[in-house]
Amino acid sequence: MRRRDILRLAGLGLGAAGGAGVPALAQNPAKVGARAAAGRLLVPQYRAAGAASFSAITWNKAWATVAERLLEVRASSWSEANRRAERLGVYCGTGLTNEEAYAWAKLARLSGARLERSGEGASLALARALEATFGVPAAPNHWLELSKSQAILVVGRAGGAGHPAFAAAQAAAQAGVPVWSLGEGQDASIGNALAVAPRGEVAVLGGLIRFIVENKRADAAFLDVHTNAAFRLLPEFGFQNGVFSGFDPKTRRYDPESWGYEFLENGRPARSEQIAEEGTVYAQIARFFAPYTLERAARTAGVGEAALGRFYREFTAPERRSAAIVCAIDAAAEPAAIEQRVRLAAIASLLLGQVGRPGGGIVVASPGFNPQGTADVGATGAMLPGYAGAPPLAGEDFIGWVQRHGVRNQRRLVAMLRSWYDTAAPDFGFAALPCSRPGEPTLRGGNLEMLVCVGADPLAEGNWPLEKLKTLVVLDHAGTNRTARFWQGRGAARTEVLFLPLAHPDEREGTTTDSGRRIVLLSPASGPRGQSQTGLTTAASLWEQIGFKLASRTQPREESLREARWWRETTPAAVWAEMVGADLGNPAEVDGAANPRELRCGVAIYAGASGEKLAGRRERGEDGSGLGLYPAYGYPWPGDVRVIANRASADLQGNPRLAPPFMRWDGKAWSGPDTPDIANPANPDDPAATRSFRGTPEGVARLFAAYYAAGLNLDTGIAFLPAALPAGGPLPFAK
Repeated sequence: MRRRDILRLAGLGLGAAGGAGVPALAQNPAKVGARAAAGRLLVPQYRAAGAASFSAITWNKAWATVAERLLEVRASSWSEANRRAERLGVYCGTGLTNEEAYAWAKLARLSGARLERSGEGASLALARALEATFGVPAAPNHWLELSKSQAILVVGRAGGAGHPAFAAAQAAAQAGVPVWSLGEGQDASIGNALAVAPRGEVAVLGGLIRFIVENKRADAAFLDVHTNAAFRLLPEFGFQNGVFSGFDPKTRRYDPESWGYEFLENGRPARSEQIAEEGTVYAQIARFFAPYTLERAARTAGVGEAALGRFYREFTAPERRSAAIVCAIDAAAEPAAIEQRVRLAAIASLLLGQVGRPGGGIVVASPGFNPQGTADVGATGAMLPGYAGAPPLAGEDFIGWVQRHGVRNQRRLVAMLRSWYDTAAPDFGFAALPCSRPGEPTLRGGNLEMLVCVGADPLAEGNWPLEKLKTLVVLDHAGTNRTARFWQGRGAARTEVLFLPLAHPDEREGTTTDSGRRIVLLSPASGPRGQSQTGLTTAASLWEQIGFKLASRTQPREESLREARWWRETTPAAVWAEMVGADLGNPAEVDGAANPRELRCGVAIYAGASGEKLAGRRERGEDGSGLGLYPAYGYPWPGDVRVIANRASADLQGNPRLAPPFMRWDGKAWSGPDTPDIANPANPDDPAATRSFRGTPEGVARLFAAYYAAGLNLDTGIAFLPAALPAGGPLPFAK
């Protein structure tokens, strides 16, 4: 494959509860408070097609029925081209533990079901925006650090003021820290409120970027070393009439080749001596955001010029460091809008030099019990576990997938496949993975015959044509689940319904991951009440019934099910051990493995987070760092790093450039209250030691999301790491 083709394809497929002593800010808001006893579903229920009411059913009978229906739908709607049952869907909620979400997502993919998660579009848009900028598909900072911030901007208020990030911002405002909240029609509950018109956040953030550049508030030294500000762009890049160069009006898709860098003879991106020279990324940033004047931003957002100007001046003041931006994510918002807002916030934070330091950078506030963890472990249908890449396309073989996603993701995928399949096939079981089709409808519009909802109530999120289903399975702890009761008042509905009691979150063991990337081991208040079962127990029971019924089936499509690996005992510890792999210290050991086929690791980004480490970090809440890091609480991925790119907090010689000091080079090694987010070469000014953003192919943060791939083999067309590209283009803008 040609260089143009591989680069065109690459990237385009595109809280946890705290224990004793942990401050309230560290707790997941969805889990705080007493467990509701009223309205609980405690007994499995069954409703035959057309019946007027539910009746009790045993668990064994329920799972035998579900398994039988699942295999029937597999047989009637199996697509050899897509390697899946087109009319079988599994819909997961965000209220599952990491282990439950992983097990159900694994079961869905092994059985060839179409998989989707509540709020999936918003979650993946957030991940894409962050990965395209920082190289990590999650927030670089944690809300616990807001206690040390000197200025805070809250963008949006999704999920309500109960989220700990909002509580932290409120506490900072009460302590005298300048706090601004920016959102559509919000009240003044946190600091200085800027209530804006719809889409007004984009105009305000665009104006903030212009103000930083025009008033020389940017941290030039940080930008030169730790971002692509000085990289030179191709002269053919352009933006006219609301579209970037490379746009095809017929297909309405981009060819991003013109979004790349100029190259030196050695194949590396060309750089200018000064970041502001014509042709650089920084010059393009200045030009692109020049139209976002104070007058235009205020008029578009519907706020006063005086108030907006005051916000720009005070938030960017050099004495207000560290400065954090909290991005609140609304799961119901348009993914494109989320991507634009997060990218704008990330660019502003980078321009101010706030990424890589405690109390600065980007903090994410996502509503729900475990939205981050369920996305991390692959419960979103459009992304494999650990953000290893998108599922294969129809007709795409293993080599084609690697050409699209790169060698790093190949190693992560192989480690996952070896955890899922016992096979001698050279593709490790890749040919059994269900395929995806770009632009296909969601499960809501997918003409399904059978839908399994795990910890979710899709009807509460919008209209679903549930009456078209032959079989509906709902697992939830709430007896008021609307989806399970959609037929009430419509006795003629011909849908068979199994309403099965899921244990309450307070009753489940396992782990969750908050939106600051911190994994925490849960301490259940009690075991499951009544006849309710955990998500792991339910997944194991269904898998067991599928296995029983496979014994009498000989169709070729069932062969991959027989080769699949499942746990002898589906316990949280066993599932977690598969997810993190054996004897792995961090994800770099997967990414750099000399022989990845020897590894097994279901979620590569979690490598190193052993159960033993988590057990020792759930009850100690003292902040030994004094910087809001709480190093004895939880395990942040990747590799126990709390602040992404913390190398950028020191100068080229390794001396702290912040007060108070954070990370430093002591002449022999990096030290500080965080795990160094960098390989440990002999000298801090070694070129490898300045790659503060190790997850990007350039090794630096990406103000401009360029079309680029590191380690490209021109003979095979395979790169080590293609850059993630935002769906909306290399720069965010208001449409």
